[in-house]
Amino acid sequence: MADSGLRTVHATVTEHYDRLSPGQRRVIDRLLVDTRYAAVVSAPELAVEVGVSESTVTRAAQALGFAGYPDLQARLRQRFVDGVPERVEASLADLGDTPQAAAIRVMLEDAESVRATAEDLDPAALGAIVDLLIRARHVYVFGARGSFGLALDVQADNGTQYELFYGRQSTVMRGDASFAPTSVDVEYLHVGGTAPLDEELRVKPYVLGGLGITRFSPDPARGRENTRFSASLGAGLRVPFSTHFSLRLEARGFVTLVDPNTAFFCRSDQTGLLCRVRSRGSTFIQYDLLAGAALTF
Repeated sequence: MADSGLRTVHATVTEHYDRLSPGQRRVIDRLLVDTRYAAVVSAPELAVEVGVSESTVTRAAQALGFAGYPDLQARLRQRFVDGVPERVEASLADLGDTPQAAAIRVMLEDAESVRATAEDLDPAALGAIVDLLIRARHVYVFGARGSFGLALDVQADNGTQYELFYGRQSTVMRGDASFAPTSVDVEYLHVGGTAPLDEELRVKPYVLGGLGITRFSPDPARGRENTRFSASLGAGLRVPFSTHFSLRLEARGFVTLVDPNTAFFCRSDQTGLLCRVRSRGSTFIQYDLLAGAALTF
């Protein structure tokens, strides 16, 4: 068993297949028909799917000469991590010391990090996390990419202002291997207002709120735009430097209403209808931290 990878597994199966019991054969057949599935499925999940006990999964691997199911699975995973860096490194000789070569080396370092993560990944723990996400009523997503907001305020009375607010954040949604990373712009257009909490302070706190719409705009190739009703609530600090100029620091929370079991970013082509995101909750919640300047006329 000094060799590794899928070829070694196939050779071992060919040599020892006849000595496997019917249940053990079902285990091995299921793993080899889809090696991507085999690389991540846990022994209990595999046992349930093929209708055998977990001990049968272990004995099937041992009958082929492996230490156990984790050893067999590790050999199957090597198909996805072995050989790729070597092939890419070979192409770097033609690029020399160029920005393209440097970029490829950075990607190779990322690939090595992904490989190390895959080796340390506990399929049972990953499955438990996925189950928790599926059952959760709310899933909070933190986006660290750029965002901006624009507010037009009209004085009402006693420091209260009516406000028209527009905000936009660009982010990337990622999923499993069948879901390519998708760029998404999330835009808000709200009508509301601000109310001061204490105008006597040097740094003036205020609360804000609004009602309006949220628009989700994916890459046109990935699906269509979706517009939903939403509301916002938040608080901020205004730091005046003169009669006409001040700084504003704000924290805003946005709640967008979505239908349970709804679908986002759908498109139709020759393969039929494809929806890239399906929601099982009733709200999409997002937080924004904003800093900017305010001009008063």
